[in-house]
Amino acid sequence: MRNLLVALASLAALTSASCGEESGVNPVEVSPGDDLSQADAPADSANDTGATPTGGGSLWVEDAGGQVAGILFRRGGDDQIGGRTIYDLVTVYHPDSGLFYDVTMSDAVVRYPATTFFRGYSCDVPIGVASGGCSDCVSGYGIGILHGGAWYRVRGGVTFDQQGPGSTIGPARTTECVSHGTSNAKAFPVDEVGGATPPTTFTAPLRVVFR
Repeated sequence: MRNLLVALASLAALTSASCGEESGVNPVEVSPGDDLSQADAPADSANDTGATPTGGGSLWVEDAGGQVAGILFRRGGDDQIGGRTIYDLVTVYHPDSGLFYDVTMSDAVVRYPATTFFRGYSCDVPIGVASGGCSDCVSGYGIGILHGGAWYRVRGGVTFDQQGPGSTIGPARTTECVSHGTSNAKAFPVDEVGGATPPTTFTAPLRVVFR
């Protein structure tokens, strides 16, 4: 009888110790107002590189010489090809100027955000970007265009103008100037940027850094 009682007591202890703990790790109870510090986190909470994530930083894009292009806003591809997921194109945000712009990282070339319209037949001065097929949409704020060593900004929050460009350059990886005289192009107007601007040249390749 004594041996039976000892066996039952041992079984009860084992059952209590293992209940809800199949992994062998004691569960951590956190009340709604409690703060679970990094010291309290499980040992395997670091990512697969062995680095422990820390807050307060951003992903920045810089060129091969360390010159900053801006904060990484979107990593994508060419809308004309489709997907914006695997292709060599990123959108960065330049805090000092408030401009967003697209650049390819392998060659560090700033790309046009959409088909861009120019005064004259040789793509001299940008006057607008194509507004697309949405007749009641307005333009986004802070969209930047680099052309001829100068930065331009798409006028934000406006509906399209009827423009009469003499030439165009297509979006993304397209760089060829095409003579295209018309009087009824639907476009959002652009203005040259005064004050702070992003750099006008970069040294390839670009890279992403965490700061």
